[in-house]
Amino acid sequence: MPLYITLLYTALLYVTLLYITLLCIASLYISLLYITLLYVTLLYITLHYITL
Repeated sequence: MPLYITLLYTALLYVTLLYITLLCIASLYISLLYITLLYVTLLYITLHYITL
């Protein structure tokens, strides 16, 4: 019985850690996407003003 409880707790811990790492990776990708969009818009605006 205690072995079953420890296995359950370790499985829960692994799932929680995996979920946290996936959330961190997703937020990192989203922030990188936002940064690239911001840079592209700034580059487009500067090129537009240069050509004018």
